[in-house]
Amino acid sequence: MHKPLYLHSVPITPLAFARFSRNQEVSLINQKVYNTMWIVQPAYGNLKDRQGEVLRAGEPILLHHCATNQYLYTDKIDYRNQFGIEYEVSALCAATKSKTQILANENKGIQVRENVHKNVPMQNYWTIELS
Repeated sequence: MHKPLYLHSVPITPLAFARFSRNQEVSLINQKVYNTMWIVQPAYGNLKDRQGEVLRAGEPILLHHCATNQYLYTDKIDYRNQFGIEYEVSALCAATKSKTQILANENKGIQVRENVHKNVPMQNYWTIELS
């Protein structure tokens, strides 16, 4: 019998971290616990305006981990193993830590503080592709 697998992550500890990047580790487990809860968010647009909206296949999304407030992340660190070349996936919010980008956009009139999320780089973008 095959059990469903869930995308899982826990906060970084001295014993739990991604092997190469040393970011927050992400793995698959067969238990449905709170550490397997992720929110699918659109990568573009105002989050409040797009809440509940259906996302199209191929549209960039962000996978936000509920327990640790981090996004699913890859920085294309490749490594060889018995299956060939694989890329490491971890959890990290790669957005700039300062508020300069928000302040610059407010000055231009593009966005206001109440409805903004930080600009997130491409390392946090994912797509769901249909075959």
